[in-house]
Amino acid sequence: MASPNDGNDLNAYSCPICMDIFEEPVRLTCRHVFCSKCIEGMSTAEDEPACPVCRNTYQVSDIEQAKDVANIIATQKAHCSECSRLIRLACMNAHMAKCAKKSAKPRPVFKPVAETSQPVPSELPNRSTFCCPYCSQSNLDLEALRKHCTEEHRSNPDKVVCPVCASMPWGDPNMQSANFLSHLNLRHKFEYDTYVVRLLLVLRGSRCREHPSNN
Repeated sequence: MASPNDGNDLNAYSCPICMDIFEEPVRLTCRHVFCSKCIEGMSTAEDEPACPVCRNTYQVSDIEQAKDVANIIATQKAHCSECSRLIRLACMNAHMAKCAKKSAKPRPVFKPVAETSQPVPSELPNRSTFCCPYCSQSNLDLEALRKHCTEEHRSNPDKVVCPVCASMPWGDPNMQSANFLSHLNLRHKFEYDTYVVRLLLVLRGSRCREHPSNN
């Protein structure tokens, strides 16, 4: 495996599932490498786990530590794609999460407005139904999308953009998933709106416990 200082990008050191630099890299019998936690989550999600890259099946007991990759990540450095600083690969994920140049990029600004002072935007993103990234079948809710892709495209090795992630405020419409089916079943187990409601209920319950009623 080439050194990142040879001018290559970081794809060779990035997990195909989470797209970050490998953390505790492990290798399957097909020789593809993943983060330990990423492949562990996928292994438990499938009755007969298959490699997210080549779809060859494997046994969990055959997963081995990728010590050669771990050694490279622990010793080699590469330039941050945002600020160009030379960062050790083992520290790249943490650095990218708080890179000063990345955080300085313009972000959407949300301004409160008085009730009915502005018309409702007509181009709000649709987060209720999605198109299949493989065959473009439309009007699929999240459950139908999972069912359709699992039944119709289970063996499709193509890298595709997750339509659910792309519809989110933080989504990257150009980010391709190496194994969309695993991503879909691991990351999108319930609707986005359901997640928001659950989060609000948790926060409300926490506040109630912190400030109990005097009645």
